[in-house]
Amino acid sequence: MQERSLASVIVLSIVTCGIYAYVWMWKTLGVLIEENGDTSMSKPVRFLLCFVYAGWIIFGIQANDQLNQLRAKRGIAAKDQKTLLLILGIVCPVAMIAVFQAQINEMV
Repeated sequence: MQERSLASVIVLSIVTCGIYAYVWMWKTLGVLIEENGDTSMSKPVRFLLCFVYAGWIIFGIQANDQLNQLRAKRGIAAKDQKTLLLILGIVCPVAMIAVFQAQINEMV
């Protein structure tokens, strides 16, 4: 997992009109799936779902579960932030990315 600056993630997502958000998601999904060995849904399918508006919501919920599995493997207490990620995924996906990246940065 890679620590990234929250400001750079937000600014790059806005400046590139959301393209960086998809790049970030692709990389983050790859790391989470690789770390957890999750085969319930392939990375390309999860990524393609995000092009549909509800996909950001699905990403937030599943990514929270993946991150909690990784926390359990590392002996860190789980944080259930599905509700927050769900609301942010509906209202402002860039804010959801920032919250999720902050969670990743705490683990690194």
